[in-house]
Amino acid sequence: MKKQRHLPDGLKNTLLLLIPLFYLAAGLYFRLILDDPSLRSVDPDYVYFCTGLNMAEGHFKVAHIDHPGTPLQVITALVFRLVWWFRGEGGGFTGDVLQNPDLYLKMVNLAINLILFGALLWAGKAVYRKTRSVAMAMVIQTIPLLPFILYEIIGRISPEQILALPIIALTVFLIAKNQAGRESFTTRDVLILALITGFGLSIKLTLLPLLLFPLVIVPGWKKKSAALALSILFFLLLAFPATLQLERFWHWIRDLFLYSGQYGSGEKNVVDLTQLRQNFAQMVGLQPHFTVVFVLTAAASLFGLFRYRRSDPLKYDQALMTATVLAAVLLHALMAGKQYAPRYIMPAMMYGPLLIFFLYEFISGHLPMKAVRGALTLAMAVFLFWLTTTQAGVIRYTSEAFQAQIKARKMTREHAATLEPASLRIIATGDYGSPFPEYALQFFTAWAPQSLKSHYHEHLSRLYPGTTLYNPLDGQLVTWGEPFDPAVFITSGKQVYLYLEKNNGELYDRTLAKLSENKAPFSVEKELLFENPVNGEAIYRLRIAMEPSPAETGNLNTSIPQ
Repeated sequence: MKKQRHLPDGLKNTLLLLIPLFYLAAGLYFRLILDDPSLRSVDPDYVYFCTGLNMAEGHFKVAHIDHPGTPLQVITALVFRLVWWFRGEGGGFTGDVLQNPDLYLKMVNLAINLILFGALLWAGKAVYRKTRSVAMAMVIQTIPLLPFILYEIIGRISPEQILALPIIALTVFLIAKNQAGRESFTTRDVLILALITGFGLSIKLTLLPLLLFPLVIVPGWKKKSAALALSILFFLLLAFPATLQLERFWHWIRDLFLYSGQYGSGEKNVVDLTQLRQNFAQMVGLQPHFTVVFVLTAAASLFGLFRYRRSDPLKYDQALMTATVLAAVLLHALMAGKQYAPRYIMPAMMYGPLLIFFLYEFISGHLPMKAVRGALTLAMAVFLFWLTTTQAGVIRYTSEAFQAQIKARKMTREHAATLEPASLRIIATGDYGSPFPEYALQFFTAWAPQSLKSHYHEHLSRLYPGTTLYNPLDGQLVTWGEPFDPAVFITSGKQVYLYLEKNNGELYDRTLAKLSENKAPFSVEKELLFENPVNGEAIYRLRIAMEPSPAETGNLNTSIPQ
């Protein structure tokens, strides 16, 4: 690329700061809108809360290794310790984290957004040094902005938030190698590429197509073998919780591959071809602009592969690099089509700026006129303008939906805050959040290693005494202290409250039926204290009274009055 003129250094630096600042501002905006993570984001947020706390306490053989998600687990653990270093009081580290779980998770989200801000700023400066084009550097900085579901997760805690990091690193690496060719690969280059690959796989296995890069673009089978071996080695080192449980992790991966459903479920036919075609058509329809860029870049790559195979090794290597990126995108799409969810296609979208770079290089290389370069720069400026305007619409739409959900749930939380602190609470929900943080913590304990469950239950029974949780999805009744006993509830003299995620008779009946299992007969009188007019949540006051046993009354059909 030719050096752009008439742009002072101060203006260049300002322009390269715009997109990172935009990303950071969007992250902070959504974090503020979403309020406490426990209100609507228990999965996977509180899964990583669990594994992060495990690691912060020195327990590295964590239960959740599905993604594997190790970099996010480590970030969470480090942030937890840093926040505790600032606070350093109360009931010790574990007690403070469990008493203020949402505070700690908010700080993790802030740390993630700051890391992405730094990565985008670094990428912009690195690409500018190689291309001398501010426009191209800014296009590369849009890597995390292209996935259409970004703003559904940017304010949360999930591995998808950091998927951009290895793709940013790979993009900068390939741009740096673009003018040097494959024969310039040094041992250092092999190590860097292997580290990027291993790091990406340790975040989430949806980045499996990264393995194509050491396999294809590294020259010579000896170097290819070394790059692949190092990639796997770095993965095993970085994803150390999975390595510590390798057999279990392998069975999980095997089932994901062999079964056509999500999470290793469905039929054992590898892939449902009918479903794959439908999912693929949906993905293409959702991203028509990306599809156009993909097709144009594919045509340029095929031309270069056939035209320059013997005549121009450098241009052939550039075409091969482009083809590898295209193959990675296609493989991502096939993987997402097998078990479709919008988040699975995110990595493919993040290669978009790199495809734009290769397309720019192809056109400017074959039409090296000043007017063509100017037109291409203008096209990139139009792309940036189009992206920012469409992002504004998506942000507005998504934030309005979130605000409505959170506003409704906060109505229930405000009423729950008026309940006596020493009251006994029964929480019946299987939703993705609750006005009671105890529910999110129950979700957290479900992912705790067996060796740590009693450790956490001890803290939780002290912090949240008298809490009973019922999940209608799996029918489980959970208490951290003494198990539910109606006689104890009565003799305590404390008020008893019941929260229902939906105020309907079925959930109420199922909750009372579960509470009555293997218990002496008791009756319940309920009083509706609050019903949320938006989402249907309800809070009842319960008055429990023991009933004579069937043997005493002669009535074998004793039931629980509603």
